[in-house]
Amino acid sequence: MILVRSGNLTSEPLPLLLQSLYREHLTGVLLLEAAGGTKQIYFRSGYPVGVSASGAIDQLGRVLLDTAMITQEAFNQWSAVTLDDGTRIGQLLISAGVISDEQLREALKVQIRRRLFRLFYVERGVFTIQSGDHPVGVEGNEDLRIQPRRVIYQGIRNTWTSQRVKTAVAQLQGQALQLAVEPAVLARYGFSDGDALIAAVLAGQPARLEALAHTTNQPADAVNAVVCALYFTDALNLTPGNVPRSRSITPPTGEVALPPPTQRAQARPSATTREPQRPAPPRAASPPEAAPAPPAASRVPRSPPPQAAEPTKPSSGTYPAVPPTQEMEELRQMIGGKLRTLEKDDLFTVLGLKPDARKDQVKNAYLSLAKVFHPDRFSASRFAPMRADVGKIFRRLNEAYATLFDDERRSAYVKKKDAPESSPAEEARARAVLDGEMAFLQGEVAFKKRDFAAAVMAFARSVDLNPEEGEHLAMLAWSRLSAKQATLADIKRDLRNAIAKSPRCARAHYYLGVVLRDEGDPEHAIGELRKALEIDPRLSDAASEIRLINTRKEKQGGKSLLDRFRKKT
Repeated sequence: MILVRSGNLTSEPLPLLLQSLYREHLTGVLLLEAAGGTKQIYFRSGYPVGVSASGAIDQLGRVLLDTAMITQEAFNQWSAVTLDDGTRIGQLLISAGVISDEQLREALKVQIRRRLFRLFYVERGVFTIQSGDHPVGVEGNEDLRIQPRRVIYQGIRNTWTSQRVKTAVAQLQGQALQLAVEPAVLARYGFSDGDALIAAVLAGQPARLEALAHTTNQPADAVNAVVCALYFTDALNLTPGNVPRSRSITPPTGEVALPPPTQRAQARPSATTREPQRPAPPRAASPPEAAPAPPAASRVPRSPPPQAAEPTKPSSGTYPAVPPTQEMEELRQMIGGKLRTLEKDDLFTVLGLKPDARKDQVKNAYLSLAKVFHPDRFSASRFAPMRADVGKIFRRLNEAYATLFDDERRSAYVKKKDAPESSPAEEARARAVLDGEMAFLQGEVAFKKRDFAAAVMAFARSVDLNPEEGEHLAMLAWSRLSAKQATLADIKRDLRNAIAKSPRCARAHYYLGVVLRDEGDPEHAIGELRKALEIDPRLSDAASEIRLINTRKEKQGGKSLLDRFRKKT
């Protein structure tokens, strides 16, 4: 690792650090030293991909439970599992069929965000930035990259006190603010409906911070938090005049002010050049003959709308406002009708398309519906009761566009949609098999720890849930023998039954070979051991037993696998 720079959180708070490292495409680590100890945030190409552990609340099992990816019963079962061989609990859950690969990635991202959010509480401390490659943040072949805009917004919104946010945006008072990124970028923040309205207003004409609360009918704390997040993420243009950008203020003790511009980027590159290349919903284009907008520095500031008046002009030059004469009841019926069909309709129907629709048809359908249901059209206060439903509709339209316009995502969606539905009996059977696999893995863990009684209980449950799996029955038989709950004759019958169910089960052949050897039948024992090696050449214990039989065929002093497991620790 190469030292890049260091500093303190008073002059460069965490939101500013995250944005600056994102802008610099850092691959490395940010070390924060504060009263609570040292924390490491790992980055890959500017994206946070890992954070050192904070406590039990953000452990993977708790995240999976909180996000409803596993049940309380599964959480109780797996939280007690201790792995001594380096196996990761996430991979163990996938092997057991408890969660999918995609669920694991999503849970790990939630885990990273939780740990990042907790660091937003830190107000004082020092930091060190190091550049260099590292293995953190890669799960399988996927990078666990976290969108910095979302982390910064939600960290400020949910952890900073109202006074801390107010102090941070104090120097923006009196300035005209306007969005400096494409409106589609706002989706990356994960704004709530009310906060999305604040950002949407800033996407239209310039507005002053002190007037936004009245214009949007949103609480002042929410306005300050949204503006603060947008400013920290280089998403705002400030109209020159009133308060220069270089002005800084001294915050009260424990609070954070926006740093002077020397610590921020001098140029604001377009957000679309920094974000991952994924299909963003298109904007409804202006007429081709329209002249391009002048550079931000040459724009003539416009006065904000009167505070007492409702805006009747479009909040954006792209989406026309709802005509004032349109009947409210008609609007409510239109919105309600569309909302009722969203969840049960597939994504093609959401956009009014057939399954064979071309990409240009997907784009045109999205644009047509976006003009009707874009939240900017409903920014006036008289439409407040409709905003939440309009937001749901617009998010569903965005989901439909993003899925159907991208070839890979569309193919996966169609494949999943067209898959035949399972009957309740088939689903119950599949669930039982998965539960059986989970119990089997628990039994293996207990067996490795030489807790044979616990292994017997776990393997017995796995056999009850999946009685056709021979390996489960073989492990139950061997665990019962190791726990002195069964005789050689008892488990020999069970092992033969296991082989009948699963002829390719190497462990069943191996255990039967050991039993036959201990019963004084070396020839048949060697036959079973050789079958085990034929199925699984890595089973070195089987080869050892064959050598033992060949060298001590008539003797009784050799230690078998059974002897080793019976040996007390």
